[in-house]
Amino acid sequence: MNWEAVGAVGEMAGAIGVIVTLVYLALQIRSNAKATESAVLTNLSTEMERVAGAVATDEALAEALNTARRGDTLNELQSTRLRSWFSAYLRVCESHVLQRHLGATAIDLETPIGNILRLYAATEFCRDVMKNVVDRQLATSQFLKWLDSDVLSTARMHAESQTDR
Repeated sequence: MNWEAVGAVGEMAGAIGVIVTLVYLALQIRSNAKATESAVLTNLSTEMERVAGAVATDEALAEALNTARRGDTLNELQSTRLRSWFSAYLRVCESHVLQRHLGATAIDLETPIGNILRLYAATEFCRDVMKNVVDRQLATSQFLKWLDSDVLSTARMHAESQTDR
């Protein structure tokens, strides 16, 4: 028996084994990445539903939001409730922006979240809460930059175009 031929066959089998292992690991990593992204999206959606659903289940909070939307003066309790709720809502929004920045998800929820926040920015109270978060740097730098440039500046431009009419 030729030992060189046996060695060559062994090397070839080893190389094939390495290739099969690398392909298997690549498939596992891809599968794990998709599972992680799905878990991130599910968690963020659940949190968004929980925070947004509070308005539907808390009559006093719903009334405070409606009062703010009408531009009427909020009493101290309404102001505290609404500020607390909207701050929690912003935290959930921040979580998505950070997850995307960290690469945990490639799903772009920033566009719909930005659209929703611009609707809230039409309410002076909510706009003031967002400005306060930016001015006092009460969030991560990535979220502050996004909130200021993509939400507040767009809301300002929209408000200015409305007053020009």
